[in-house]
Amino acid sequence: MHFSAARRLIGLIGMTLVVTGAVGPAGSVAAGSVAAGPAWKRPYAAPAGPVFASPVARRDVGDNAILRVLLANIRHTPPGATIRIVARSFAVRPAADALLAAHRRGVAVKVLVDADASRGSAAVAILRRELGANRRAASFVHRVKGSARGGDTEQHQKTWSFSRTGQSRQVLMVGSTNLSYRSMGQFNNMYTFVGRADVWTQFRRVFRDQLRDRPLASPAVSVDLGTDHAWFYPGYSLASDPMRHYLARLPASRLRVKVAMLAWHGVRGARIARVLAAKARQGARIRVIATTMGSDSRRILQDAGVEVIAGLRKGREVHHKLMLLQWRDRDGDRQRRIVTGSDNFGTAALDRDEVVVAIDGGAAGDGDAWPAYLAHYRMLVEQVSGKSVR
Repeated sequence: MHFSAARRLIGLIGMTLVVTGAVGPAGSVAAGSVAAGPAWKRPYAAPAGPVFASPVARRDVGDNAILRVLLANIRHTPPGATIRIVARSFAVRPAADALLAAHRRGVAVKVLVDADASRGSAAVAILRRELGANRRAASFVHRVKGSARGGDTEQHQKTWSFSRTGQSRQVLMVGSTNLSYRSMGQFNNMYTFVGRADVWTQFRRVFRDQLRDRPLASPAVSVDLGTDHAWFYPGYSLASDPMRHYLARLPASRLRVKVAMLAWHGVRGARIARVLAAKARQGARIRVIATTMGSDSRRILQDAGVEVIAGLRKGREVHHKLMLLQWRDRDGDRQRRIVTGSDNFGTAALDRDEVVVAIDGGAAGDGDAWPAYLAHYRMLVEQVSGKSVR
């Protein structure tokens, strides 16, 4: 992985320079000065690793941490570069305005949205009016009816990519955030890969398939990306469910599982619950936050002693699709995985455009991601339970 505290700091400094100052020849900022020229000409490095957002009201949408990073990445994308947005819903006007500005300065802006989820969206209408709908053009907005790579279901994936932004290349953000005002009012996370040619190439390949917007004979993708892994839906079944099989393979001894999930229900949800319940009975320590959970899944987990916390309190809603996993392998080495993306634990997800990434939280250079996710999870528990967490 290519994530470190230093790189994140560089990115945040780059975002700050846009507002607060001009950069001197050695990278210094002249006190009291204002940065000259358009944002895409200014020094900037995309902040790699995780970014988390807490709920904000629509009038305060500019305070959403994830949206701030997205806007900074868009504004620093230079002419000739490419931005790809894959979204379920898209209503946030500042994001649409930033993409329009990027298109006008010569950036190729390619947007895929779910047609039903974005129906009536003024932001999509404004983008489509100027970018057009021709998928062979440099810029366009395409409204996907159903799954872009499967049948008559839904485009549910959330990924935003930039061939270049500032000094960073092959930047890809993946996670749980919709570009809707409702999503701005929820707890979410996005993970940014920077300079990962393997990640970039795989997501670009899937995007090209989505762009054709027709069912594939075998759309399911399961691929190693270094020590990370990615799954692209649809194409899986209840029998081949990649999340259930992934969890089933983990050793129960010294296993620690933390889950934050918007939706967990149905036959698939119950089957995943049974896998975790079996691990808990063998000694695994498991905690679950779930905003919407079927009664059968809840009962299965609670009967095995798993703590289940409601993911909604005082209007503050958890929208994550997140697991934090820690265990010891056969050699006794500690393994950590951050599993995030767009997949809720329901049967319908298997037939939709979804993506899940399992990020190696113990990889060299990625040491800051794991504690950042742990800290965020502790905050979530406190926010939705009202109790302090040690």
